[in-house]
Amino acid sequence: MSGKSFSILLLVLLLAPGCAKKADHAEDEAAEHNQYVLGAEQKLASYDADMDSVRARFAAASAKVKAEAQADLDSLQAERDRVQVRLNELKASTEDGWDMAKESFAETLDNLEKAIDRAKNRLR
Repeated sequence: MSGKSFSILLLVLLLAPGCAKKADHAEDEAAEHNQYVLGAEQKLASYDADMDSVRARFAAASAKVKAEAQADLDSLQAERDRVQVRLNELKASTEDGWDMAKESFAETLDNLEKAIDRAKNRLR
């Protein structure tokens, strides 16, 4: 084996393990991201069910409560739409933007939860 061939072989042997570790890390992060998105979708589906329940309760309420509650329902739907936008951004985010997209999504989801709670409290 020539000196040049040996140098190339040595370089390949030294770099290959690092490449494999990087690929494993990327796969782990992708799996973690997918798991988080799945959980986020499930949480959002749960909130959708809560929203349906609130809408049904408002529909059965008195005319006065309905009139007062329409703004709450509109606000609730607008908040839900914002959560969907953030979820779509989260799904499309790259590794570099993941943390910011995740934080933004979590904050918006928290706002939706608060809006649902306010709407439920109005019905009490």
